[in-house]
This record gives sequence, structure tokens and C-alpha cells, in this order.
Amino acid sequence: MAGEWLFRELPGGRTELVLLHTFNAVDDEPETARWITEALDRNSTAELAALAGVATSGHRVDEVVFSFTDTLELPGRAADAYSFVHRADRWAEGAPARGRGVQLVESEGGVQDLRMETVTADGSTHTTRSTRICRDGADPLLDRLQAAGEAQAAAGHSGLWTFSEGDGSGRAIRHRHAHGGT
Repeated sequence: MAGEWLFRELPGGRTELVLLHTFNAVDDEPETARWITEALDRNSTAELAALAGVATSGHRVDEVVFSFTDTLELPGRAADAYSFVHRADRWAEGAPARGRGVQLVESEGGVQDLRMETVTADGSTHTTRSTRICRDGADPLLDRLQAAGEAQAAAGHSGLWTFSEGDGSGRAIRHRHAHGGT
């Protein structure tokens, strides 16, 4: 799958945004292509609504959107770190504070729906929902988009986990975060 966003300047200080997507289904089943098309339509509608919310908020983008990257180097294999992050349904075994109330459903192609109870600094709890796309192999990664409106501190939250073998003495884990405030 590939895609691009085209921004076209219109008269009157307006902008038209065109989302283009191309994809090839793993099989030639019409049902698979329909499922992908429907997912693209749902996601595109949500992405455009979120973008419209930022654009009409009265704030500059750099005032409401920020990103940062955490990097952690650990002993062991990158594949083991990826396996732990990928299998969120087992987090209660290794990270009890993050593993409470976890519900994980994985579809074909490594697409996950993750619901999880999160405890905030003040001790209150809320449920977050993320869609995660998982790819293992030589360069494992896990991409996630947290459902808008479910986190109190952000209008949107996305992230990308990457796992590498590092300098030969261990593994490097990077998690890039992007947040949109209200």
C-alpha cells in the first residue's frame, strides 16, 4: 500500500486536500479488496476530520502538535523486544501496570485492535483504544494510532516503534510519538 496527501491552494485562502491511495491485495478475492477499501474510507474520513479540527482551531499547528522520540538500548535480541511489544495481551506477565484490562484482537496482515485500561498520574483510570500495524522480520516495526477523543490529554496520539540490533552488544528500541492537543 502507498499513498500521498496533495494540498492544493484555492482562492480565498482555502486549501483542498486530496488523499490518494494505491494497494494490491495479497489475494485476488473481491472481499479482501472491499475490506481494504472500506478501511481506507473510514481512516481517511477520520484523518480529514482530525486535520479540519486542527486547521479550524484558531491555533498554529506548531502550538497544538508536537513529537518526540524515545530511544532505549537493552541487552538481548531485537526480535524479543518486538515480541513483547507485539503481544500486548501478555503485558500483565511482564509489565503489570500496563497490562490491566488488555483486550487484543489481531486480524490477518498484523492489524491489531488494542483496548487497554491506563492509570494516570493522579490514579484515575481510562480506557484507550489503538489500531496497531505490526511487521516482524528483519526490520520489525509496530505503528499505532490511538483513537481520537479517548485520551484526556491529547486530541490524537500516534507512534512508531522500531527495533534494531544496535551496535552488536544489544538492541535499540525507538518509539516516536506524535501528539495533537486541544
